[in-house]
Amino acid sequence: MKTTLFSILFCAVTLALISENIYAQETTETKPTPNQEFKNSIGIAAGTTTAYGLSYRRYINRFAAQLTFAPYKNNKSSDFNTDIQTTLHTGLTFFFILLDGAKANFFIYESNYFYYNEHVKTDPPYNFYNNQVKYTNIKEVDKYLNVGVGLGFEVYIERRVGLNFMAGYGAFEDIDRIGITGEMGLYFKL
Repeated sequence: MKTTLFSILFCAVTLALISENIYAQETTETKPTPNQEFKNSIGIAAGTTTAYGLSYRRYINRFAAQLTFAPYKNNKSSDFNTDIQTTLHTGLTFFFILLDGAKANFFIYESNYFYYNEHVKTDPPYNFYNNQVKYTNIKEVDKYLNVGVGLGFEVYIERRVGLNFMAGYGAFEDIDRIGITGEMGLYFKL
C-alpha cells in the first residue's frame, strides 16, 4: 500500500512538473512595425488627388499626414516677347491606419490637391518690322482643387523603404467631375 501511494504521489508530482513546463509562457519582445519605429518619411508621390512631387509624411500613432509639393517656373523673356509660366502642385493628405504590420499596412485616406498655373505672355507677339503694333502682356490663371477618399496599402520593400498604392473616388476641378482616382508613392523612412 505504501508503494502504491508512493507511486501515485510520484506520478502526480512528475505530471505537475511536466505540465508546468508545457504551459509556461515565454516573454518575447515584439519588434515594432516600421511606422512605430520611424515616424518621418520622405519620398516622391504622384496622384490625381494627392498631387505629385516631393513628399513628406509624418506618423502619429495610427494617424499620418502627408505634404506633397512640386513648384515649376519657366521664364522665357526677351526685349519684345514675354512668356512666363509658374505652376504649383500642392497636396495635403490624411491617413488612418487600419492594419499595421511588419511587412505592410492597410489604411484609409482623405486627400486634397491644389493646382495653380499662371501664364503671362505677349499678345500679339511683337512684330519687329511694324513698329506701330502695340502689344500687351496677358495674364492667364488656372487654379482648382481636387479632393478624394479611398483605401490604400503600403508594402515595405526594405525595413525603411515603403511603396504605396491608393485607390478611391475623387472630385476633380472644384467638384466639376467625379470619378475613380489612383495614387502611388515611394518613401524612405527616417
